Amino acid sequence: MEAVNTIKKRGDLTDNMHTYWQERSKTFGFDTEFMLNVQGRIKPFLTEDTKRVLDVGTGTGVIAAACAELGLDVTAVDLCSEMIKKAERNLADMGLSARFMETQADELPFEDDSFDIVINRNLTWALEEPEKVFRQWKRVLRPGGLLIYFDANQYYYYYNEEDKRNRELMIEMTGRAHEERSKERVDYSLCNETAYYLPLSKLDRPKEWDDIVLPSEGFAIIKEDIDYPQNLLPLGIAKGWSTQFMIVAVNME
Repeated sequence: MEAVNTIKKRGDLTDNMHTYWQERSKTFGFDTEFMLNVQGRIKPFLTEDTKRVLDVGTGTGVIAAACAELGLDVTAVDLCSEMIKKAERNLADMGLSARFMETQADELPFEDDSFDIVINRNLTWALEEPEKVFRQWKRVLRPGGLLIYFDANQYYYYYNEEDKRNRELMIEMTGRAHEERSKERVDYSLCNETAYYLPLSKLDRPKEWDDIVLPSEGFAIIKEDIDYPQNLLPLGIAKGWSTQFMIVAVNME
């Protein structure tokens, strides 16, 4: 595949993500529909023993709110102080409560076995050292605890011709690329450029990373939902931009 010559590395990848999301917090909304979706999808895995939840990369607090509304004891962390402020306000407006803390995903200030669930959405693709982060999540999970995360092959089109063609077809069908749909004026360039160098961008997930790394790190995958919205493109249906998935795994150690 032809190199993406316009993409230039700008220093440390994690710092880039921090800079981008701090600024992005000004225009990032609260997805109520996804909050309800999360509740429906995690309920089957909740028992009397699953109470303490760590929401990593909480953003504007959608997952924190979903879990708090289910009566779970929620701690939510994020790299970006501005995101945490929005999350705190969002939960307060809903009459919900959670503990919020600014910290990196791989430097969690919690004791071993502190949580029954570690959960996140659209975070793993943005990790500079994903294996290190997953080990940290495993450390704070109790044995038998659940790792639940939602993600997508956000930037696989940089490295895969078929994904690139699907994206071009999606743009042709919908008129605009996904990142241009916001009603606000948003500069996505730093995120897009940084993503080119992130290790998970070049892999077809979950089969080329998650399905391999999770078992090697002591997790057993018990649920894997994968949606391929790009398969609907030949039918003239523009449902989504990339492979999306949910993984539920048990800490076996």
